[in-house]
Amino acid sequence: MIGASFLILFTQLKFFTWIFLTVLSSHVAFSIPIVVLMVLPRLKEMNGDMIHAAYDLGASQFQMFKEIMLPYLTPSIIAGYFMAFHLFTR
Repeated sequence: MIGASFLILFTQLKFFTWIFLTVLSSHVAFSIPIVVLMVLPRLKEMNGDMIHAAYDLGASQFQMFKEIMLPYLTPSIIAGYFMAFHLFTR
């Protein structure tokens, strides 16, 4: 049902000629909520003191994201990837 609704949407928007782009955007639209559901609990349990400590030690926002946030969130991002991949391969 949802696939048919995306087909109608993309034909109305005249994106039907770009078939790969429409299929990719449909899969991304379905995958984002799955990944968010996997990452959000991990983000909520993160200790805010680690972020404040990084800023106190002189880290920029990019350095804090690269050195603190990304390594902490990587397992949940990978889990979200595999859940989304599994959803579309069954």
